[in-house]
Amino acid sequence: MRIDRRHLITLQNKISTQNELGNRLPAYVTVRTMLAAFIPKGGTLFMGGQEVHTETDCIFNIVYPMSGVVPQNDMYVLHDNLIYLVLSCLDVKGLHREMNILCKRVK
Repeated sequence: MRIDRRHLITLQNKISTQNELGNRLPAYVTVRTMLAAFIPKGGTLFMGGQEVHTETDCIFNIVYPMSGVVPQNDMYVLHDNLIYLVLSCLDVKGLHREMNILCKRVK
């Protein structure tokens, strides 16, 4: 199956900076800009007890050895003026050829 990687995405890390008054401000640092396949998923909502669990909204498929593509706290994907939170990065079939970035839409 051929994957069409025609969508330009930007991976960003959220860091905390300090302004001249000493206040903490969020800042976003671009890790990498790359082409990816965009695979939309129907988000699913589970409710059990007092917990609410949401699944992924989309998957971005990229070529595998991408330096800097490590799931960290507060890593985001920018695509078509939308912001997605990276939930995890998975090596497809363990072959080190392609990687799926599972995301949840934030804005």
